[in-house]
Amino acid sequence: MNNFIESLFKKTKSPFQFDHEDIDVFVNPPRSRDKAKNDRFTEIIARLYDYQNYKTEIIDGYNDSGADILITKKNITTAIQIKHSHPLSKTKNIGEDVLNKLLQAKHIHKAEHLQLITTTYFIQNTIKKANSLKIDLIGRDKLFNFISNVSPEFVAALSYNYSIENFNTCPHCNNGKMIVENSSKTKSYYYRCLSCKKTAAID
Repeated sequence: MNNFIESLFKKTKSPFQFDHEDIDVFVNPPRSRDKAKNDRFTEIIARLYDYQNYKTEIIDGYNDSGADILITKKNITTAIQIKHSHPLSKTKNIGEDVLNKLLQAKHIHKAEHLQLITTTYFIQNTIKKANSLKIDLIGRDKLFNFISNVSPEFVAALSYNYSIENFNTCPHCNNGKMIVENSSKTKSYYYRCLSCKKTAAID
């Protein structure tokens, strides 16, 4: 059997698995502390690395170690700190205190590399300090590049949900987004939910 025929029967890796809650964590990040969403975001990052065959362990700042996730591949360990919040929220800038705390993880967990991931952005002083400490910073822009390399399907789902974020929310299921449709019989317009499919009148 030639290589082309073999490729037709070769099993490909199953796509990265995600659900609506995973999407919501990205599309609607918290503007204040939300432990449930923060934990979910940390879990998603761990799953993305696990999907790339890293051994992952969520430690969530255990014993104040400064890291939330440990990933290991080929006996090389990276300690990761996660900062999950809305980029427009009035939260404290990620500063040297966070970097110094993460630096502790290098010694506590014998990590060769350090990484700080956020859904927001880094100020210039933090970037300079991180460079001097050899801490890899992944801000919002790099985060989406990272996800697109791991799972284009997940990024496509995120992009679509961002595109309908400002649509009205369905009053029936309180979850789906409403679109406008036209009745061929009455020539009138109405809302229809993309999720539960129920309709509502347009005021």
